[in-house]
Amino acid sequence: MNETRGRKKTNAEPVNKKQAQVRAAQRAFQERKRLHVERLEKRVQELEAANAALALANKSANNPTFCANCLAAIQGEPAKKGLDPVSNPIHFVNTDVITHVHGLHSFNSATMDVEVPFDSKFTPALLQMDASANLSTQLLSSEPSLESNTPTLSAFNNEDWLEQDSMSNERQQPQPACKSAVEMFGPVHCEFVRYVINSIPSLRDFGYASTLLDIFEEQAHFTDKAKVQRSMVLLMQNWVKMIEHIKDPAERRIIYEMDEIFHEINRDHMRYFYALGAKAAENFAKSRTTSVLQLTAESESLRKRLNLIPSFKNAGHLIDELCAVYFQSSDIEWGFFRAGMLCEQLQDICTTSDDRASFLATLDSVAFEDWDQLHEALNEPNLHGN
Repeated sequence: MNETRGRKKTNAEPVNKKQAQVRAAQRAFQERKRLHVERLEKRVQELEAANAALALANKSANNPTFCANCLAAIQGEPAKKGLDPVSNPIHFVNTDVITHVHGLHSFNSATMDVEVPFDSKFTPALLQMDASANLSTQLLSSEPSLESNTPTLSAFNNEDWLEQDSMSNERQQPQPACKSAVEMFGPVHCEFVRYVINSIPSLRDFGYASTLLDIFEEQAHFTDKAKVQRSMVLLMQNWVKMIEHIKDPAERRIIYEMDEIFHEINRDHMRYFYALGAKAAENFAKSRTTSVLQLTAESESLRKRLNLIPSFKNAGHLIDELCAVYFQSSDIEWGFFRAGMLCEQLQDICTTSDDRASFLATLDSVAFEDWDQLHEALNEPNLHGN
């Protein structure tokens, strides 16, 4: 991340009272960001510990609900925790507004307010089990950690790992990347999210969660960038199917919260995939048939709804481009990856979980009809996802 962006620090005295107030507010804001990041890093470690314990116990069974060692506390108090497998839907979000930001780009630099919402009164007992905390810590000693010496994207030069085969501007056959995401960042952590999503009443008898997470885990093992890009399309298509299946807004909110947590505990993997998507958009842009983007009536409606989200007060330029890209029918491959890059930037801007959930809900309310065309385009032999 470019740490030189934004205003430069100055020791000069403020020229007026307003400038002094602005500087004081900026300093206070930066301090709040720093504290939020510290709290997030601590929470991520706790989540990772719980996830590792659950994953280990789940090795002997595909369904983690039958793990007596890790989930006894949950199954022992289903009514209290809202995880009754018959009648009570799970509740993950408190009625109070929980302020935190989903940050994919930087956790080690204080760039935004972040706080995972697990202080809710509905927090599953899995994350509050003191007895399992020590065991989880021991288990993690043999597992790759988010704070370990595993190389992150910041350790790589983008020109090295994204443009190994950029010797020609012509469209080429897909070339393999040097390593998969798993090789670079360790295994994907998903068992906790899998358990929670499978506990949602409307999804309990369907395989949406398992399908999504299985696709992601497989994608994390790909070394071929073109395969990763095709998998990203498949992942999004199955996400849409799952969201369309869920009719209850409260259950959708749980999905959005789980998505945020999943991004946090697998942040290096997600940044890597977003970077590959951005590179694909850049390459597809070379063969675009038109360079003019126009707002239609449908895109104008989406633009107005996104502008109502408080976090997007100063993000009009990103919203305008996203709405134009989202509904353009030509250059569908470029549009998909370009929209993904813009969505990532807008998620980074969100200052609360409510705003992030509103953003995803707004996009999910807009139907995308061209999946077959997109799959066909990405399966062409001359796919230039390199």
